[in-house]
Amino acid sequence: MMREGLSPPGRPGIVGLRLRRSVVANKASSSSSVASLDQQSFLPTDLIEVGYVMGAYGVGGWLKVQPHSRSADALLSVKQWWLAPASTGAFKRDVAAPKPIVLLAAKNHSGTIVAQVRDLTCRDAAQSLKGHSIWVSRSQFPAAAKDEYYWVDLIGLTALTVQGQLLGEVVGLLDNAAHPILRITYAEGDASCGASVIRERLIPFVEAIVSDVDLNKKQIHLNWELDY
Repeated sequence: MMREGLSPPGRPGIVGLRLRRSVVANKASSSSSVASLDQQSFLPTDLIEVGYVMGAYGVGGWLKVQPHSRSADALLSVKQWWLAPASTGAFKRDVAAPKPIVLLAAKNHSGTIVAQVRDLTCRDAAQSLKGHSIWVSRSQFPAAAKDEYYWVDLIGLTALTVQGQLLGEVVGLLDNAAHPILRITYAEGDASCGASVIRERLIPFVEAIVSDVDLNKKQIHLNWELDY
């Protein structure tokens, strides 16, 4: 099973490696839980970008959000997001760093997320956040079940054949609607100039090909050959 992290959407399922949709609503349970979030409003070191603000929703200050994945568990299951201006690109730990916001409610809405944020009560204020990227602490992601993987956790794994031959490194994932595809890069010698060039393998993330995923060893074994 695989779930979102930073990568684009991917979907349906194959046994043991399928993606899961989320239909969970998120609401702050009490004022004390909100206060505890305020006390922890330092910038985490494990922030993952999970979506962006599309603009205002309605007239009461709600936000309309586009998740980076169709499974929006990381957006829906936490009570604190971090917002960064779109112009900053990758955030830095300075004045452009993400700012914390506290969610009062969040729910799925026709492929997007709509969210009510504390201290955001008018449409103009919500609209002013259009384009901001949304970050969530990786430590706050819902726990993955057995044979379930977040996309972000697969990036950086060393890809090997089942015989132990090096295929390369997972640098990203693609979505072809049928199933996710691993993007694996590797260096190959170029006889014409005597130097190495970086090439890419695109390998489906499906049960028939994925033999084993070991996040502790940062390895993924695939039923794949070097000359494919």
